[in-house]
Amino acid sequence: MNKNAFITGGSRGIGKAIVYELSNRGYNICFTYLSNKELSDIIINDLKVMYPKQLFLAVQCDVSNHTSCQDAISMAYMFFNNKIDILINNAGIIRDSMLYILNKSDWDEVINTNINGLYNMTHSLVFDMIKKRQGVIINISSVAGIYGNVGQTNYSTSKAGIIGFTKTLSKEVGNFGIRVNAVAPGFIDTEMAHSLNEKKIKDLSKNISLNRPGKAIEVAKVVAFLCSDDSSYITGQTIIVDGGLSL
Repeated sequence: MNKNAFITGGSRGIGKAIVYELSNRGYNICFTYLSNKELSDIIINDLKVMYPKQLFLAVQCDVSNHTSCQDAISMAYMFFNNKIDILINNAGIIRDSMLYILNKSDWDEVINTNINGLYNMTHSLVFDMIKKRQGVIINISSVAGIYGNVGQTNYSTSKAGIIGFTKTLSKEVGNFGIRVNAVAPGFIDTEMAHSLNEKKIKDLSKNISLNRPGKAIEVAKVVAFLCSDDSSYITGQTIIVDGGLSL
């Protein structure tokens, strides 16, 4: 029987790559999107053509809103016949600025999405995993949460919090057969990176041992490994995927 995976922020970037990679490996998929229903529908239709024997659903959800997360989880349960095996907390935003000019609203928005969203979605699902005594939770962090990054106090704080959340939750639910891990990407070529000019990208690449930005699919393959039974004895860990940026 195919496993069922629930992915937040699955319509673009790393989340979209995760959706396609897990689909390719035989998973049934439900992913959330914030506002772009048209793009999400295109992805769903594409997946249905590629993998006609699997199940695919896209659900609108604001992860910063607890009720919205509960509603999305409820829809997924109905679609998957009351069984979700894997939760991937990927949804996140950036609002970069030096702290001394950082707006309170930009601080709050990042924390509400990246941290409160993590709580909202996991809290809505983890008790059912405990009752079933099985499950996998993967949280997308960032190397910024480990080493910090200039102009990203809000983002780095949120991503560091994800790592602490991951370690603690893994200790709370390990006895129930639930594994919890994080993945910390470095500079990845996604829509977020496209906001940078070519010179900035080249300058950043100079600090990467592999001398290039990462690809979203390279992060997705690590996530897929952590979803699989090949990682059955790994929990509470943060896997860095940064091409040597943090060395």
